[in-house]
Amino acid sequence: MISFKTYSSLPADAVFIRQKVFVEEQGFQDEFDETDQKAQHIVLYMDSFPAAVCRFFSVMKNRLML
Repeated sequence: MISFKTYSSLPADAVFIRQKVFVEEQGFQDEFDETDQKAQHIVLYMDSFPAAVCRFFSVMKNRLML
């Protein structure tokens, strides 16, 4: 079963995925930034396990960035 949850702050499940994928696998050094504090975060779950993440935030009036 696939489900998702939206968070107003960076959840541990999103940190786990981003750390594994972007920092450990792809070598990003500055994966976590100040945008995480103002963004909304979505975590997709497959059979209750975190499988994907996305963040979105406003960059201008009536314009969002994914």
